[in-house]
Formats: sequence, structure tokens, C-alpha cells
Amino acid sequence: MNKLLGILMTIVLLAAEVWAEPLTREEQIRIITSYGMLTGQIHSQAASSPTPADQPPNKCGMSAAADFVLNYNRLDKGLLKSLGVDSLGRPTLPYAYGSPNGHFLIHYTLTGDSAVYQPLVRTLVDTVPDYVVMTARIADSVYTHIIDSLGYPAPPLDGFYVAGEDNRYDIYLVNLAYLQSYGQTILEMQIDSMTATSYMELDNDFQFIAKYAGRPLDAVRVTVAHEFFHAVQFGIDFTEQENYQYVSARRYWMEMSAVWMEEECYDQINDYYAYLPYFFDFPTLSLQTFGSTNPDLLHPYGAAVFPIYLSQRYGKKIIKDIWLDCAARGVGPQFLEACDAQVRAYDPPGGSLSTAINDFSIWNYFTGQYASVAPSGIGYKERANYPAIPIDAMLSVTRYPDYYQIGTGSYRPEYNGTAYVLLQNLDSRDQCSGCVRMDTSANPDTVVAISCDSTIPPHEDSLYPKSTVPISCDSVLPIYIGVQHPTLIEWGISVIYQLADNPDSIEINRFVVPLAGDPAPVFLEVDAFHPNKYKSIAIAVSPTSNNYLSYVSFNKAPFVGYAISDSGQIITRPSAVLTPYPNPAVVPQMAGQPVTFRFKVASDTANGNLTNNPLLLIDIYSVAGDFVRTINATFGGEDRLGVHAGGLYETTWDMKNGSGKAVASGVYLAYARLWETPGKFRLLAESKVKVALVR
Repeated sequence: MNKLLGILMTIVLLAAEVWAEPLTREEQIRIITSYGMLTGQIHSQAASSPTPADQPPNKCGMSAAADFVLNYNRLDKGLLKSLGVDSLGRPTLPYAYGSPNGHFLIHYTLTGDSAVYQPLVRTLVDTVPDYVVMTARIADSVYTHIIDSLGYPAPPLDGFYVAGEDNRYDIYLVNLAYLQSYGQTILEMQIDSMTATSYMELDNDFQFIAKYAGRPLDAVRVTVAHEFFHAVQFGIDFTEQENYQYVSARRYWMEMSAVWMEEECYDQINDYYAYLPYFFDFPTLSLQTFGSTNPDLLHPYGAAVFPIYLSQRYGKKIIKDIWLDCAARGVGPQFLEACDAQVRAYDPPGGSLSTAINDFSIWNYFTGQYASVAPSGIGYKERANYPAIPIDAMLSVTRYPDYYQIGTGSYRPEYNGTAYVLLQNLDSRDQCSGCVRMDTSANPDTVVAISCDSTIPPHEDSLYPKSTVPISCDSVLPIYIGVQHPTLIEWGISVIYQLADNPDSIEINRFVVPLAGDPAPVFLEVDAFHPNKYKSIAIAVSPTSNNYLSYVSFNKAPFVGYAISDSGQIITRPSAVLTPYPNPAVVPQMAGQPVTFRFKVASDTANGNLTNNPLLLIDIYSVAGDFVRTINATFGGEDRLGVHAGGLYETTWDMKNGSGKAVASGVYLAYARLWETPGKFRLLAESKVKVALVR
């Protein structure tokens, strides 16, 4: 491919850049070689025959081009010449066609390696190949959707310098089969510290991709949407990249959101499906993954499911708001902080990057063959077409007890990635074989077994003293999840229960545990009652940080461990009763008063409480299983309002959801859990109740 030489804008672009350290010769060779291959000045060994269907192309050369342009003044000019890369400029093509709406200028040729698809087919415009005309129309359509409909700022105009020619955005149709790339947006001239102009290169026929052989226009559609969104990104903040001002910048947010834009513009094409295995097959990899070899190379394209999750969960506007927030925060990588801030704004109170990634881990579980059992309100619209996370990508547990020690092994979720532990074969554990009472009058440590179906009322059993405290029994699977973290993070745990008798019935518990920077291991207990009733229990662990520096080579993956206790264990959990009043709650008759929940837990013989500093959590769900809100009540002692001697705890619900909006009339499920301390290490009691609300 011929290139224009000696373009003055190169000096203008890079004169203001100040780099902290010189590049090594090896780094320079990598940058120069990658760019030379992109532009055809260095020929790769990649075959130009159609790519096998199970090996998707590299898709986009934007990042390699940006590395070259942004590092150009740091490159040894003698090395450039010796490698045969002596220019920084645009392709030279003989013909150009303006798009009907005046936004684009399409450059093309009729002969040679870059001859456009079917150059003699000209049914739309007498003198222009249909492929060129359709590319122009597609580009106008993409512009209308991204700029006019979604409201993104248009890319900066380039008509003020010679290479730009005029203010239309330039698209060059060139042969990229040697590179196995759909297209690339080339960052060209820096306007200020955060914005830059660019131009686009698209493949001239897309016949090297098997699924587009003989039908290239769908490839044109998704590629124009992808690459033009890169042009928009360069106009908002071209510095949104990790390792900015260093070699090998990671532009994962640029790539995953550009793939999201493909889906946004052309929902029915689904080119990104081919890249999803590079995300779902490697769930422990961070959203920050970006590299030059698989799976890192293709992971950002599969990770487009994260902006897809955000847009389907919060609305498509959140993607634009994250990009504008990145720009408002200034030069450098701001995506994680911007995403954290926007989720908090869209999901108050309590929403954050941590809760989003925690929820994201659940959505990713309900794909493929598990899509049909996703609870209401959970899961991608196209989840049935997504691959499932493979069993061999999870820690699969089938024998009990079991443990996976912190600090050992290689199974570690990276920051902003997820580790899955799948518990199966749970019906092999012993059934509950008895219930217990504790005789506190004779010996506080004495536990006496009685029949599970005993109907003798508490304190009226002639065989046992009246001081005996009734204790419920369950076959229980105590699961301890631990994380050892080298830097300040939060970590989320999602527990997904699938019933054995009704596999379509799913129960989900979510936890987000804030950490205070202590590098010692932190544990959370998650108990599964009557585990034999479950077909499987999946646990998703997602350490999260909005500080991009947490993801570095030597500590990017916190240590995670778990311990599962012995089978058939009978434990002593105090019986508990959750009572709402009034129930039904007839709002017009309540004079503005809330619903009060009374949580009664068995007490000791002194009529005292089980703990002095408990945490009572009550999760409210609709009867359809949709989460409404969590009521969080802490009690500092027996004299505090809301807690009474004898194990009685009270709190209220204002009949509003987590966003502060009044809920509709209907039946709601309240699930209460009493924890020993606000740290939620040990669960003391739990109970469920239905409450009817009438407005």
C-alpha cells in the first residue's frame, strides 16, 4: 500500500507530548512492526484465504496504530527506515465518493489488491460501484444513530489541514486480509490534551471472513459502527487507556464499548457472538484484560457483554454518561472511577461498581443452557444465544468436606473478574436425622436429640425441664469464602441455589463486603440449609476495585479460598419467627405509619439476647422474585430502640423500593437474617414471611 510521506501534521500532533522515559529497542521494534503490518508497509505471514469459522479475526487495529502515533517522536528514525516504515500518513487511492448526507468521503480503487468488492456492479449510481455506494449509505445511517439519536458529540473535523481535504470524515477501502482485520481507526492529529482527529480504514471486500463470503455488507455495517465509535471516542477522550504515555496501552473500554455500539446499531447481525467464548471461557480474567496473544487479544471484544449488561440494566444512556464522565475527570484512564460514579447515580442508594460486577457475575451464569432458568429481571435479552461458562472454568466440588486453601493453587479471580465455585452432588449428603434441645438448667453444653416431627410444645414437655430452650435443626452446609487482598478493594459474593425437585426455581443471595485495606484474609460464611434439596449451588466471587492500578502484573489477582464442612452435620440454629403488622397493610388506614417487622428469636434462660451487637437484614421481594430493597437494622444493645429482652427485634419498612419510590399493591416476600455482628461472619437465625400491601 502506498503512503503519503512527510506530513507536517506529525510534528503538530506530537510536539506537546512529554514522555517520562525512552523506549527500549525491543519496544520500538514491536510498535513499528505492528504499525507497518497495519498499513501494509510490512507484509505479515497471515494467509488471505477465508478465516475458519471457529477462529474469528483480530477485528480492529485501532490500538496498534494509536501506539505508533502517540510514540512516534520516541522512535529511532534509523530503526524506522531499516524496518521499512518511513511514513505516517494515509493511503493513496484514486477515487472518492461523498455520502448522500454529506458526512463521509469514501476513498477506493477499482484495481489491484485493494479493488473493492464487485467493482463493475453499478446499479445504484452509474459511475460508482454498489459496494462503495452502500458503504456510504451505511456510514450515514450509523452517523444518524450515534450522533443524532444517541446524542454523542461528532468527531472533530479535519478540514483545517491538508491531509483532511475537507470536513467530511474520510473512510479508505483497502485490503486488510493480510492482517485478518475488519478495519481500523487511525488517530491522526491531536487538537488538545484529550481530543484528536482520525480517519478510518475498512477492508475492501471482507471475503477473507468465511461467514461474509458473497455477502460483505453486514460486515461493513458492524465495522463502520465499531470504527466510527472509535472516532467519537477520540473526540471525547483519546487518553482513556491504561499505561497512557507508555508503550502497549490497554484500551479495553474503547474496544468493549465499540463492540457494544455494533449491537446498538445492528442488533440482528451479532458478529460479536464469535468473540464471546474468549470472555465466558475465562471468567477469572479482569475486565481490564488487553494483550497481544489469546485469550487476552480477543477478550475485550467478548467483554462487550459488560456494557451490554450496563445498558440493559440501567438504560443505554449510561454508556454515554460514562464516556463523558471519563472526559470530565481529565487526562488518563478514568473508566473504572467513571463507571463507579455513574452506577451510583443510576442506582441509589447502594449501587456501585462492586454491586454492578456482582450482579454482572449472576447475569453471566444464566447463559446458554442455563438461560431458561434465569429469574425474572436477570439476564441478557439474547442470553440463550450466548455460551455458558464451561464447567472446567469453575472450581467444581462433588465430594464433601472440601477446601481450597487461600494462597495455594492458580485459581484466582483477577480484580474485576469472577471466580465460580460450583457445588454439585449435594443429594449424597445425609438427610436431617433429628432435632435438638439444649438443657440449660443442668448443663449449658448438653444437647438432647428428639424426633424431628415431635409435636410437644416448647416448655411443656414433661420429659425435659421448663428451662429447656427449643432449638431448630437443619442439615446445613456451612461454606466459608475467604479473600486475601494486597490492596484496598471490595469483593462481592453471589450465591445461586437451584432446587433439585424444581430446577426452574432459583434462589439468589448477594453480598458486597467492603474491606479496610488490611492484607489479612477476610472470610464470609454462607450457609446452605437442607443442601440435599438443591441440584447445585454456584458461588460467584468478584473482587472489585475502581483503582486501575490494582490490576498490575504482580498482584492483579487476589487469593481466594473456601472451606466446606463435613456432610450430614446437625447444627443448632435458634428457631425464629418473622411477623409483620399490620398484615395486610391497608395504606389508607395506616395514617402514614410504616409496616413493622418483629423478628423473634429463641432466648436463653435469663431471657437475654443471643448477641449484643447484631445486624438484622430483611430482603423484600415481589412474588415474582424481583428484588425490591434491603432493610438494614443494627442494634447496639438491649436498651436501644427496636430491640427487646428475650430475643425480640423490631424494624420498619416504609413500603418503598430501593430508589425511594412507593411500591404497588400486591404480595411481597420478606426474608430476614440475623447476624452476630455487622460484619456478617456468623448467621444466627433466619425466617421468611409474606406481607400483603393494599393501596
